[in-house]
Amino acid sequence: MNKKIIIISILIFILILFFIKFNETIISKYILTKISKWTERTVTAESVDIKYFKKINFNNLEILNKGNFSEKNMFEVKKLVIEIEFLSLFTDLIKIKKFILHEPKFFFEIKDVSKESGNIEENTKDNIGLLDKITKQTKPKIYPLKKKIKIF
Repeated sequence: MNKKIIIISILIFILILFFIKFNETIISKYILTKISKWTERTVTAESVDIKYFKKINFNNLEILNKGNFSEKNMFEVKKLVIEIEFLSLFTDLIKIKKFILHEPKFFFEIKDVSKESGNIEENTKDNIGLLDKITKQTKPKIYPLKKKIKIF
């Protein structure tokens, strides 16, 4: 009876370890998808290393440009390290201890779309959409209400 319990517990432990390792790829794809939704651009990374309950490392993280700009990326970083506080994972507010960018590059481009017309406001575009917001006075994006507000 004791041997069966020990064998079953070892098998469950091995299964849990296998699930955690397999789950890392699913979690990394989920994180990149969420970042893509937040930035409203395509986000890619060469690899995402997750050290459970400690930190997340993004290697060669790239945020791609929309449209026909000379640079492929709007933002790229060689390595991004995010260290989180373990106990905050169980709350509504996740606390970040460290946010380290290694060799970040930000590309801001202004492009003349049509050279025939003299109207600068309608024929000039940039890769982050800042000129559209300034010239057209668009309404600000409305975000959903927070569930809980914490004041420190």
